[in-house]
Amino acid sequence: MSQPVGDSGQTGSIGMAECTKDADCLPNLQERLTQFESPAGYWPKADSGVCSQWGIYEGDNEVQGLACECYVTGSADATTLVGPSGLICSNYGRRLDCIYRGSEFPGCDPADATSCTAVCVDVAARYAANARVTWETEIRLARCENLHCYSVYRIGDNCYAQTPNTNEALATIYDCNLSPQSILAQARK
Repeated sequence: MSQPVGDSGQTGSIGMAECTKDADCLPNLQERLTQFESPAGYWPKADSGVCSQWGIYEGDNEVQGLACECYVTGSADATTLVGPSGLICSNYGRRLDCIYRGSEFPGCDPADATSCTAVCVDVAARYAANARVTWETEIRLARCENLHCYSVYRIGDNCYAQTPNTNEALATIYDCNLSPQSILAQARK
């Protein structure tokens, strides 16, 4: 949780700080990692969908093609997208590891109302399986620098880094054999 910083000796507007000392970085990180130590209470459940044209950016690459927009059960307007072919990963699990590769997407037919049913059921089952998995977690480094938190943590056998510029939707998995300092140095690049 960000806290206002009082007189920091700087001129200009008072800004929001994540931390003033290393220990300030621990509570939010511990809370975040706790979600991986027990099964998830929610995951997208879908049993049907519609096939339509999509353009998706995966990093710097744009992939266009037919994809299944799976209707999330119990929601009036929520969907989860599967495909199009050509993506490295179509759907990610809780640790942001790939649970459905783009190469697995069999395609779909916009003229066939049932062409997405099997794909949607398959991906929903993968989300459900992923939701049941639990992992050991470890905070490998938590540091406050310039009022921002920097951290390196492990979820299962994957290591991650968090910096003020990290986009969690595009999290990078790092080799846990590296030192926390080396992982953080790579994350800052």
